[in-house]
Amino acid sequence: MKIASANSDPRRAELADFLRSRRAVLTTERAGLPETPRRRTPGLRREEVAELAQISVALYTWLEQGRGVPVSAKTIDAIASALQLTPSERTHVQLLARGEDAELHEELSPALRRWVTNARSTAIFVLDHAWNVMLRSTPAIAIFGGNPDPEYRENMLEAFFYDRRVHALFSDWEAVSESLTELFRLDFARHASNPNVHALVDRLRTQSPRFAEAWEKHRVRAFPSDVRELHHPVAGILRLEPTTYAVLESPGLRLLMYTSYDDETRARVTQLATDWRNAPRP
Repeated sequence: MKIASANSDPRRAELADFLRSRRAVLTTERAGLPETPRRRTPGLRREEVAELAQISVALYTWLEQGRGVPVSAKTIDAIASALQLTPSERTHVQLLARGEDAELHEELSPALRRWVTNARSTAIFVLDHAWNVMLRSTPAIAIFGGNPDPEYRENMLEAFFYDRRVHALFSDWEAVSESLTELFRLDFARHASNPNVHALVDRLRTQSPRFAEAWEKHRVRAFPSDVRELHHPVAGILRLEPTTYAVLESPGLRLLMYTSYDDETRARVTQLATDWRNAPRP
């Protein structure tokens, strides 16, 4: 089955950048190829990737040039194998080569709204395709602060990279910044033609050197990993485990959840959320 061509499609430019970045970090030793002298740049040559994928050099070159040539899912999969891509990276290139953005149905159903609102010890963020926050649970507001309105619209990535208060919460902010960027890159591939998504990335790259650095690495992550330690100014040490989930009834939405990793954290988060609910509001 052919994947649609995409003349002048920004997703092909992203695919080209990504393929070049992965080729640059793959050594001949890892690829099982004999070492040759006089390599002017690190990584494999285009000819070597084409040979490993059993495709023409011209086709692979056109893909790295961002041309909108028709290409099959089988060919993209062969290139992914040749470049030894991870499962997340393989999904990323397939999404970029597919030539169409994912469905943008992003409605908050009453059931989803009730579930998030009733959360007592889990920080839940409902995000749209560009990671704009559509809804937050009370623990999310109590832990991360910000506007007290659970439906206050802000962009999670911009809040994370620009807000000094959020920065101060994470003991491993640098690692978390890498993880969030890698997670967002996979969502970016699903909506690579959307001008709002491109505008967000352009703003972040311009205004946050840390995001720009992480973005240029072209790393992709499908799921978050590792328990995160937060230093909350009131609750003290909180150990939270991040997870992400798709919303089947609204495919454009994603849930980002920080679940209490141990009983002590759960008790602290529950108390923090209770205190926040009971606090007087101006």
